[in-house]
Amino acid sequence: MDPVTTGLLVVLGGSTIVGYVMYRRASKKDDKKKAEKEKKRAERSIRNIRLKDIVTYTNQDFIVESICTFDQQGWKWREYLLADGNDQWWLEVEDDDELFVGLLKEVEDLKIEGNRPPDQLNHDGIRYKQVERGEATITYEGERGKRRGGSCRYYDYDGEGDHYLSIEQFGESYEVYVGREIDESTVEILPGS
Repeated sequence: MDPVTTGLLVVLGGSTIVGYVMYRRASKKDDKKKAEKEKKRAERSIRNIRLKDIVTYTNQDFIVESICTFDQQGWKWREYLLADGNDQWWLEVEDDDELFVGLLKEVEDLKIEGNRPPDQLNHDGIRYKQVERGEATITYEGERGKRRGGSCRYYDYDGEGDHYLSIEQFGESYEVYVGREIDESTVEILPGS
C-alpha cells in the first residue's frame, strides 16, 4: 500500500473514532438530561405542587393558576386553584396528623348572615356540622380569581360521607366552598416547568 493511501486510511479511521466518541458523549448527555427530567417528574407530589403544574383528576387536566397558603400562627396548609377553561376548583392539601386532600368549589347560593355562621347548616340536601374554626392569614402566588387575601376567620364543617364545607369570613362578608375529600392516589401531577 502506498504512503498516501495509508495516510488517508489513518485519517479516516481516526475521524471515525473521534466521531464515535463525540456521538457517545452527546448520547450520554442526552440520557443524563432525560434521567434528570424523569427524576424531577417523579419528585413532584401532592405535597409540592407548583404554579403551572398540570393536575389530572378523573381524566380531566387542570392547570395550577394559584397557590393559596393559609397560616394559622405558624401552622400552614395550601389550596391550589385548578383551572380547565371556566371549570375551576380548589384542591386543598393539609398535612396534619394525616394527609387530607379535598376538592372545593365556591358556591353563591348559600347565604351566611350575622357575626358568625351557625354550628349546623344544610346545602343541597346535605347536613353539615361545624368541626373546626379559627383565624388565619391568606397569601397567594399567581392568580386568585375572586378569592380574597389577608386575615380571615374560617369555619370548617363535615357533612355526610366525604362531603365537607368551608366558610371564610372577611369582616361582615363570607365566601362559601363545598367539596369532597378525595384519595391522594386519584390525583396525578405533572411538572409544568
